[in-house]
Amino acid sequence: MRYFIAGALLLCFFATLQKTLIGAPLVLKGYFIPFIFGSVSGLFIGILRFREKQYFQEFQTSSRKFFNLANGISSGISIIIDGNNFWINQAFADIFGYSKTEMIGRGIDFVIVPENIPQLLTYMKKELNGQNAVSNFETEAVRKDGKKINIDITAKQVEFDDQKAIQIVVRNITKLKQIELERETGEIKYKMLFENAPVGIGICESDGSIIDANQVMLSLYGYKKEEFLKLNIADTYINKEDRNKLNDELSRNQIVTNFQTQFIRKNNTIFDALINVQSIVLNKKTINFASVFDITKQIEIDAELKKHQDNLEELVNERTKNLAESRKALTFLMEDVNESRAELTKENAQSRRLEC
Repeated sequence: MRYFIAGALLLCFFATLQKTLIGAPLVLKGYFIPFIFGSVSGLFIGILRFREKQYFQEFQTSSRKFFNLANGISSGISIIIDGNNFWINQAFADIFGYSKTEMIGRGIDFVIVPENIPQLLTYMKKELNGQNAVSNFETEAVRKDGKKINIDITAKQVEFDDQKAIQIVVRNITKLKQIELERETGEIKYKMLFENAPVGIGICESDGSIIDANQVMLSLYGYKKEEFLKLNIADTYINKEDRNKLNDELSRNQIVTNFQTQFIRKNNTIFDALINVQSIVLNKKTINFASVFDITKQIEIDAELKKHQDNLEELVNERTKNLAESRKALTFLMEDVNESRAELTKENAQSRRLEC
């Protein structure tokens, strides 16, 4: 500010002096132009110094905002210069269980598991040279207490205090990795149960669009998977009314068990089926999980057994009838025998009287 005021005063002074020197000798007039130049230069220097101070204050303000913001987030942030931590936020130290003092001046590689250090250094070097093709680097790290954690590192080349530096953001993704592992394990278990189930299992939307089916289901219908997934399950029902009844019951109870119907295969043959369906809502969509049992042979066996049972009943009835007729004949025969016995007894009695 003082340069600005000095320049302004000089400019006013020499403006007044110019009027005074209008009638002055030529030798005095020769000094006027340098004086004017000097005053303008002073004014210009004052303006530059004023702007420099303003820029410095703005830089300090923005730096404070950056550090305040960096210290207030949960991700770890570090400014790395010449391979070492030049500045870190509190979250960065907390992730690894160290104090800020213990970590500043050391490279991040001292917390990385040894087998992953070469890849990390290569990643950092490429980032410093602007050659990185990947945005992040996942690795294992070791906390101060010896516990291993999974971290995700994102690096970016920056200018810090007029030096080339790397700003890294570190996230502790240990819990995320555990969730991913549990999800992947669950998916594997589900896939094993799904594919190895001894019955046909299918998944479809409420409108009948098929989402997935296991191999037993595909074999039941005689389709390849890519063919089956293009179908609508409603088109495989022989009796369309059965489909409507099933949907009505599902809408009321969300589960249907032992529902008997008939389906048509790819080769146009018909098979009898017993199905169990459960309806659930996933991502605001109604999804139906169905198990299908082919009971065609069972029905044939039951029909054959019923036929044999009917034949057996017929034989039993016929045998019963024959026995009844035989019993009746035997009754008649016994009556004849009794009559004959009575007559014989009577004749014997008469014979004894005659002999007497």
